[in-house]
Amino acid sequence: MTDNAQLLKDIVQAARDGAEFYAAAARDVSDPELAPVFARMLESRQVLIAALAGRLEMMGTEAPASGTVRGALRKAYADVLAALTRRDARAYIAQLEAAEDRLLAQVEQAIERTDVPEIRSQLQAHLPSVRACHDEMRRLKQRPAA
Repeated sequence: MTDNAQLLKDIVQAARDGAEFYAAAARDVSDPELAPVFARMLESRQVLIAALAGRLEMMGTEAPASGTVRGALRKAYADVLAALTRRDARAYIAQLEAAEDRLLAQVEQAIERTDVPEIRSQLQAHLPSVRACHDEMRRLKQRPAA
């Protein structure tokens, strides 16, 4: 039997990692063209978190209030690297793209593993947004340095 609550909690934690990272990147990166991109990604993560937190509440459990240790370590690494490179956006983008990889994989796996049709439908409804953010970070990562 699938632990559906844990599937959703794992996604919420990964999305929180991304949300915290996007907020820091929007604040710290010196490239003004990226601030609206990071703000849009942050909003997308917040929408996903709110939706899944609501589902978890309906299931009688609470959503995690923070991200993962792994996500915190990646953010700290990117912060240090960005500080050493004068707030170079590429340091953040590389780590954000890795966080997007992880979130996308978790959502896709949860869609396959859940045994509750309503949860599958809810995750499928968010999948296009998760994919779009993932693909945008990948494009930014692959973009030549200015």
